[in-house]
Amino acid sequence: MAKTPTKDHIVSYLSSYDMKPIHRLGQNFLIDENIAALIVANAAIGASDKVLEIGPGFGALTHHLAPLGAALDLYELDQKMCQFLIDHFGKDPHIAIHHQDGLKADFGAYDVIVSNLPYYLTTPFIEKTYREGKNVKRAVYMIQKDVLPRLIAAPGSDGYGPLAVMLAYLGTVTPLIEVKPASFYPEPPVDSSIVKIEFHHNNDEGFAKKMDKLVRALFLSRRKTTLNNLARYLQSKEKAAEVLQKAGIGLLKRPEQLSVAQFAILTEMLR
Repeated sequence: MAKTPTKDHIVSYLSSYDMKPIHRLGQNFLIDENIAALIVANAAIGASDKVLEIGPGFGALTHHLAPLGAALDLYELDQKMCQFLIDHFGKDPHIAIHHQDGLKADFGAYDVIVSNLPYYLTTPFIEKTYREGKNVKRAVYMIQKDVLPRLIAAPGSDGYGPLAVMLAYLGTVTPLIEVKPASFYPEPPVDSSIVKIEFHHNNDEGFAKKMDKLVRALFLSRRKTTLNNLARYLQSKEKAAEVLQKAGIGLLKRPEQLSVAQFAILTEMLR
């Protein structure tokens, strides 16, 4: 039996709750049963896990998550959507519904996070996941397809930057499947991708925070050399040159040419 609402269901719900899709909130509702099931299956949720779903909308994923019996927190910013969730899931003792911005959730309190992310907030949510999700084992996100290269980019490629560096250091990003606009109502103007991010949790949390800060500083001016960016960060060109030479990194190298291991080495040298 299908769990994910169809287009007809969505149209009916919008009418019943006197709603229209809000473009600025990225309200394109998933109507593809197979895609919803794929997301939840890859989240690999156990009964003892604490799960966060961001922006559940009309419950495309929630319908699949609820039967698993795990503690599930739903964060939904739209008040009328919250009322829908209360009406349909409010009696489930495992589910707590929060009328609040998902970016205000305590990511450190969860083992697993799933979401059809609002595309305009993809980067802030992924950054919050690896910066604050100290207990998160796994996150499965629907994102705009064009963002995917920035998550999995290799050194030297156009998309390589802080997101790719930190995700590669802290975990593993696995692209799962591309999703066409027809899987949503209303249809978004772009293709989507589903990614699974698995975190290692064998890293020093304090070290990771320092590395994140350093990486962002070194990518602040992408056209400048690592030397110039590091000199600004350390407020000393002499010290920056000395650190790079000791690390075996050429003074003319640009940040996008450095490997994840080299960023880690620089962080260690500057602790």
